[in-house]
Amino acid sequence: NAGHCYLSAVFIAESILYQTGGLLIIGCVNRPTSGPYALSSRSSNTESDLFQLPQNDFYEMYKDEGFQLNKFGVSVHLFCASNNESFCDITTMATLCSLTSGHCYFYKDFDESKCHKLHLDLFQTLNDNYFWNSSLRVYYSYGLKLSRVYANCSLKMDNILSFPILGKNDTVALEFIVDKSIVHLKVHFQVCFTFTRSDNKKIF
Repeated sequence: NAGHCYLSAVFIAESILYQTGGLLIIGCVNRPTSGPYALSSRSSNTESDLFQLPQNDFYEMYKDEGFQLNKFGVSVHLFCASNNESFCDITTMATLCSLTSGHCYFYKDFDESKCHKLHLDLFQTLNDNYFWNSSLRVYYSYGLKLSRVYANCSLKMDNILSFPILGKNDTVALEFIVDKSIVHLKVHFQVCFTFTRSDNKKIF
């Protein structure tokens, strides 16, 4: 009930991990209400509004920090619980996860059964096999355009996806549109996936 300073803690973690990268596991209850980056309640907003980041410089800091952590190879996994039907601004808090190939776990009305679920999720996160410093380069035929990426990552260039880490069960989906006239009977796709193993060996 004393609140927490989520983003301030992330800034401190970044100052430690910026040279090595790594997995940043954060556990908290409810939204951050302390420190300079506290989040105000948006419980009166409509459901569609709650799925969007508020358009102001303060909330943009969460997005900017997500891109910064991705550049440093840091992936955020958030474990957030709520109590007494308190409002949790998961849309804003999980921005760091969505830009760093992380995961967000939310436990509403935290009780003993949710505690067991937290234990299982945390165990899975700590024991997963990860592909470190991953990137996916996509090549495709003339006339097509990559229109949307369904993955927790950031787009470095029009055809390069950046993932600080990828778990063995993570999925990446790509959506294309026909942007110009296709002059061939077939279209072709080629992908190049690169990552670093735990023994620091680069794999293509």
